[in-house]
Amino acid sequence: MRSEGGTHVNKSGHLALGVALGSAYLSLAPLASTLTLVGFGIGVAAVGIGSLAPDIDHKTSTASKVISPFSPQTRRSLKSVAGVLALIGALLLTVFLNRRFGIGIPFEQAVISLPDGLIGSFPFWLAASVFCLLLTKIRDLVLFGVGAFVLYAWYAYQLHWFFAFLGGALFILPLVRHRGVIHTPEFAICLSLGLWSVASSGSAFVYASALGFIIGWWSHLVGDLFGQEGIHSLVVPRLRVALHLFHNGGHMEKLITRFCWICSTAIWVIYVAMKSSQWVIHAVLQFVR
Repeated sequence: MRSEGGTHVNKSGHLALGVALGSAYLSLAPLASTLTLVGFGIGVAAVGIGSLAPDIDHKTSTASKVISPFSPQTRRSLKSVAGVLALIGALLLTVFLNRRFGIGIPFEQAVISLPDGLIGSFPFWLAASVFCLLLTKIRDLVLFGVGAFVLYAWYAYQLHWFFAFLGGALFILPLVRHRGVIHTPEFAICLSLGLWSVASSGSAFVYASALGFIIGWWSHLVGDLFGQEGIHSLVVPRLRVALHLFHNGGHMEKLITRFCWICSTAIWVIYVAMKSSQWVIHAVLQFVR
């Protein structure tokens, strides 16, 4: 998976860093005492999703592939098929118009023997061409559609301002470049404040999910910060911070990825052991009483 600039984007690095940071926070924060093992697992899963979500502004990222499973090669093939179908449909439409209105075509003798059923099928060929083209743009269409729906719901039902922010972000996603608006700290701040505000009044599961997603999103920016391209400000675009500590996808990043997974595994084992011991103690006390 490559970014627009050609630099390799290592999704496993983002995922490993996010899960490690999220697991550490969810196991140590005051919220941890109220979370069950299921709630902890939901929170960690939300961290993983959040750590990959910012790359939804790239057409071939893991996040975008959830919406559109087609590879660049498949999209190019679909465009070629669409062109062939459109050509056939246009030729059949021309023959149909000639037979119906006598417009005159230079290749009339070559197609005079075509059956009426085939000539009348031109709408099918043209519709199939449009359908293939739409498949190549399914990611953009879904983002436009969902964004417009969320904006309408926010306006019609007077929802929290976060839904206006979310709908607007989804609507403009097909129009922005990779590592653009979505990868700025200002966007992350608005996202965090809005999501936190919406989820704070929900259940522990909702709160853990929102918190995990926020941690994952920020961990993605932290991972980009240490790389070669870094992150930039939305308000001051020329303000860019890149620590150049390692090349994306390089040996150092792979070492960091392995270290993060080791830390995550250790945290999970300790957390499960602590929760299990608490459950055993609680069960024993209940039995004694």
